[in-house]
Amino acid sequence: MRTNGEFIDRLRIIWTIASKDIVEAIRNKTILLIMGSVALFMVLAQLPALLKQDDTHGVVIYDAGGSGLAAAVADSQQADVLVVSSQEEMLEVVGDVGGSVLGLVVPDVQTVSEDQPLDLDGYFVHSAPQSKRAETVRYFEQLLGQLTGRQVQITVVSGLVYPSPDAVGQPFLIALLLVVSIITTSTSIVPYLVVEEKETGTLDALLVFPVSMGQIVIGKALAGMVYGIAVAIVLFAFNTALVVHWGVAITGILTGTLFAVSLGLLMGTLFENRQTMILWGTTFMMILIVPVFISNSSGLGWPEFIRTALPWTPAVTLSRIFRVAFSGSAQLADFLPETGVVMGSALLALGIMAWLLRRRTQ
Repeated sequence: MRTNGEFIDRLRIIWTIASKDIVEAIRNKTILLIMGSVALFMVLAQLPALLKQDDTHGVVIYDAGGSGLAAAVADSQQADVLVVSSQEEMLEVVGDVGGSVLGLVVPDVQTVSEDQPLDLDGYFVHSAPQSKRAETVRYFEQLLGQLTGRQVQITVVSGLVYPSPDAVGQPFLIALLLVVSIITTSTSIVPYLVVEEKETGTLDALLVFPVSMGQIVIGKALAGMVYGIAVAIVLFAFNTALVVHWGVAITGILTGTLFAVSLGLLMGTLFENRQTMILWGTTFMMILIVPVFISNSSGLGWPEFIRTALPWTPAVTLSRIFRVAFSGSAQLADFLPETGVVMGSALLALGIMAWLLRRRTQ
């Protein structure tokens, strides 16, 4: 029977391995360069939104009464206008596009007396800042007032709009950025934790010590997760307003980072030197990430077996978890199967790594 002392000793060994890798990664200039490149990539991805100077306002209009008001707004060229055929479609587009785009329902204006204000229902996505909502409402009240020659009042409906998990606009792009950043960071940094020890001979020395294979794998996985989680935290800091379900988002961060770290450790175990790792690692990483880019390209005529398998690849399922975190509803059935795929892939990679390390000692 294992005593508490033995358990604490095992934890101490795991922490020793993890802390050593964390410190060495911080000192490694190559790893710092990779981290800096990923951080710069994330900042540049956010830069257009942060520095946006375009004052054009966007509106999605459902003209329930066929008043022609939407066409008048479009002809004025004072706003970006999208006309839809139903209120449901309007809500879907507003949630998909994000930002401070206004959704409007225009009633049959002929039923409203000209001496009464034209009252319109307005909708915003949940992440739109309160100040931008007020500014957008004022802008369109003035614009529509000029176009109709009457007072216009837009009442923002209290029930905010949320994107669906299948949204392909802003939620998909942010989820894509999260997946690419986590996988790129982990599969770029973590292999160095193993390859460098191979090149210096410290890995073989570690394997002959009274340290179990599980302790080595867990220790290195913990070290790698520090960097993956750090990248995810930085990226979420830019997009906190989008998150509706933080529990789902944290699930995605932890499972996604564990998967990417496991993959990185496996790559480091497979390759004996940095040159080989860079050559094959980049190719492997692209094969992993590309399905996320094409996962919403259903109209491109992909073969049936690709369209069936694509949603269950690890990177695509991770993207789905983050998109559920941004949506209005998060049932277990919406993300639990995807979480199982990501976790199963991570455990498979760790198991293969442990098997390869065990063979190395034989």
